[in-house]
Amino acid sequence: MRPRVSVLVPAYNCALYIREALQSLLVQTYRDFEIIVVDDGSTDGTWDVLAEYRHDVRAIRQNNRGVSTARNEALHRAKGELIALLDADDVYLPGKLESQVRALDQHPEAGFMSGDVVMFTNEGEVLGTILPRSMPIFKEWMAANQHGGVSVGYIYREMLNGMVVPGGSSPMIRRACLEVIGGYDPALRAGAEDYDLNLRLAQRYPVILLDEILYRYRWYETSSSGAFGNRI
Repeated sequence: MRPRVSVLVPAYNCALYIREALQSLLVQTYRDFEIIVVDDGSTDGTWDVLAEYRHDVRAIRQNNRGVSTARNEALHRAKGELIALLDADDVYLPGKLESQVRALDQHPEAGFMSGDVVMFTNEGEVLGTILPRSMPIFKEWMAANQHGGVSVGYIYREMLNGMVVPGGSSPMIRRACLEVIGGYDPALRAGAEDYDLNLRLAQRYPVILLDEILYRYRWYETSSSGAFGNRI
């Protein structure tokens, strides 16, 4: 039987963190999903760690070609109608998939959805969340598009004017919508590919924004995207 959700996990030199990322998937309250990890040419033992999860994870190894290519490869292998993303150094909260599937089921007109993110350091310090609730453009859009406990509507113009739709490990996307717009652009640097994909989706489809923390983003200087601002 095909899973409802495919979780795509690009991984590059994340041996220190990927166990925590995968464990956050294995304790999800929503269970109808598969996990596809693409090891993007790691040299630090990431592939050996993945061997520990061989019964729970479909792992693929490729030469180092970047996060966009790794995600596109995972998408090519995915079987689910809904696509979730998890970077190998981030951590899902236990109800993330359940909240997202429920919201997309309630709003079939939406092509994708995203929610809030809390940043933390390796030392456990919490740095804050990402949704800019104090921005007038954000508050106005959220208030004008409230439907059944979430905000849903077209957001393309607002994104062009600086409104944030979190990328990284936050979105869940309908596979059919990804097939229409194409996948990630390998020519873009880490971080820019998220904004580009979200913008192309928002140009065609309504988006759901959920005012709920869905995952924890690990911030550290040597992460592939650098500062968190490059990930949104």
